[in-house]
Amino acid sequence: MYKKFTSQSSYDFISRAINKISLENEFVSREEGFWVCYGSFVLNLQSEKSDLDLLYVHSGTNPVSRIGSDFEKHPVTIYSLSKDDFIDDGSQKRFGGYFSGKVLNPYIVISEKEDDADLVLRVAGEFIADFAAAIGGQRRSKPSTPANLVADTVLARFQLCPWYSNYFMRYYTYPNFSGLWKRMEEVIPLSLIAAKKVASNKNGFIYIDPPGKNSVHVDFVKSIAKFWSIGSHLHNSPHFLDTYIQKSKQYCSNRKALKQMILFVKEKAQLVNK
Repeated sequence: MYKKFTSQSSYDFISRAINKISLENEFVSREEGFWVCYGSFVLNLQSEKSDLDLLYVHSGTNPVSRIGSDFEKHPVTIYSLSKDDFIDDGSQKRFGGYFSGKVLNPYIVISEKEDDADLVLRVAGEFIADFAAAIGGQRRSKPSTPANLVADTVLARFQLCPWYSNYFMRYYTYPNFSGLWKRMEEVIPLSLIAAKKVASNKNGFIYIDPPGKNSVHVDFVKSIAKFWSIGSHLHNSPHFLDTYIQKSKQYCSNRKALKQMILFVKEKAQLVNK
């Protein structure tokens, strides 16, 4: 979905890494699956020490796992999970969006099947839609614009994880942020429509059957708990939250800039007056 932002050299690196890792871990021989790359390499923001971040979504039944590897001097982090678990993380919030939330960021799907890219779109939308509706959609008296929908999803993620705002600064300070935001205005509505959570008409977009206030509050709490639970499990650390917070700080040390970014998103959601 965001491949046009990925340089040829970055894409070639990702492809070579996947080929090597697939052979080393016998992914292909065990079960059919597809790959998703997210993180710095998608937008060519990687440094010499950057991780290559990958999801491997397979047709098997093995439980979710986190695999560490390396390729050409770069650490590689692979999350392996079944297609059923991936789908459930969207529709049922099984892991609190730990996996489905990753594809709300810029990503590329490595697969020969168009259905796999469609699945990723749908799963992302299923996870975030009700939260986005509660944050912005239900406060509007008129249909939403594409920018409204993107901003709703971003603000919902800030509410689910306040420290995600630091991570989002990577995109806000991206040299072609205007182009990236415009692409998000194309992808996010498609995702929400694929999830059957948003409908479009000539006037804009309407959230379909948004949940009540009490229901969405419970889902917020459950998703937050599940996210940190699976994260701690996969990292084998009770201090995963502290590690996440500390890592997030590297992306934004300028609190004034952070406030400006949050204001930008709120304005896009039409939650503040310009």
